Amino acid sequence: SNKAIHQILSDGMTFKREDRSQKDLLVELIDYSEDNKNIYKFVTQLPIEGTEKRIPDGVLYINGLPLVVFEFKSATQENTTIHDAYTQLTVRYRRDIPELFKYNVFCVISDGVNTKAGSLFAPYEFFYAWRRIDATTQETDDIGSMITMVKGLFNQDRLREVIRHFIYFPDSSKKEEKIVCRYPQYYAATKLYENIRKTQKPEGSGKGGTYFGATGSGKSFTMLFLT
Repeated sequence: SNKAIHQILSDGMTFKREDRSQKDLLVELIDYSEDNKNIYKFVTQLPIEGTEKRIPDGVLYINGLPLVVFEFKSATQENTTIHDAYTQLTVRYRRDIPELFKYNVFCVISDGVNTKAGSLFAPYEFFYAWRRIDATTQETDDIGSMITMVKGLFNQDRLREVIRHFIYFPDSSKKEEKIVCRYPQYYAATKLYENIRKTQKPEGSGKGGTYFGATGSGKSFTMLFLT
């Protein structure tokens, strides 16, 4: 369900008319144009009924669709950690309010000091901080990671780009897999894309540039997002 709905989110859906003499309509759930005619709402402590009633700490709605779920823990309480926020989302919420996660793009967990984003289907170690507001700013960690995520990943233009171009479902996999880009992959692919377009022949040199990536940095996914 999550994969099918995400495809509609990113590509839109075709609405076929009963009168076949008229053209089909393309219905887009999110406006990806520069006009950005979308309604964004961040809702806190909304009770959601499933097999049990659960109350996520935060849900980001775009055009009425619950696309990002947030779970927060307090850094001052020794008995709770950011990993508890991960467990709350991926075990309890997924089990008790599964309807919510049909629409989920990714999740955010935080203890106020550490803030990370990742796919509902990803192991905890694949949740990552978004450490840069844009490609040119310094990396920030710890308590500043909440600010860089809000200003970086949740910049409305950037968030729409991530939803549309930077989430990958393998065509065939025996595991539940959904890959959400890390911030270096996003900035690298975006910069590469801009440079390739700028240097396209016949006006340009045709040399898009060279990309260097360390082992384990996710170069294959970066190239996939670029494509």
